[in-house]
Amino acid sequence: MAATLTTPPHAPRYGPAVPAGPERQGVSRRDAAPDDERSVEAAFLAGPDGLRNVWSAYGDLVHTFCSRTLDRDRALDATQEVFITAWRRRSTFDPERGSLAGWLIGIARHKVLGTLRTEGRAPVPVESASMPQGSVDDVVDRIADRMLVAHALDALPERTRRAVTLAFYEGRTHQEVSEVLGLPLGTVKSDIRRGITRLRRTLAGLDD
Repeated sequence: MAATLTTPPHAPRYGPAVPAGPERQGVSRRDAAPDDERSVEAAFLAGPDGLRNVWSAYGDLVHTFCSRTLDRDRALDATQEVFITAWRRRSTFDPERGSLAGWLIGIARHKVLGTLRTEGRAPVPVESASMPQGSVDDVVDRIADRMLVAHALDALPERTRRAVTLAFYEGRTHQEVSEVLGLPLGTVKSDIRRGITRLRRTLAGLDD
């Protein structure tokens, strides 16, 4: 693992919550993962070489989450501790239960809350205009949820991301999405179903 982590050039945007609802029967969370995500997760479980890929894939995500809740030095320390803890606990990660990104943010959440409680601090007021309100636990949980949704949306294929955004975050019907994108209705429904399944898998890791 790298000795230090540089501050990422940009932070993932906050995203809205994933719409509630049951997953499609017969589609496992593992099947919903894209090939590159499955490859990183498999390498992580296989041995130490895979940790480099995990760091490369999710280091910025974890560091940005820590930076939104802790000051700079504590955020760097927490990020390092997350990956050390993840490596020691790698045998407990189950890709059938949720994503590695969500699992890592779940570990980061515990690290952040432990630091804040020990020091009697509130989360760093980054982007205060959009900072969730509530108890320390609520604020940290909502930041984690929003960042994971944003991360998952960014990882979707462009067409799928546009369909999901139009349907759930702009309130368009499937027929309206079909007309806006110029795609058959069946294609739109399939894209949205796959996109939402992927989003839920990402968030499921946080709860594991």
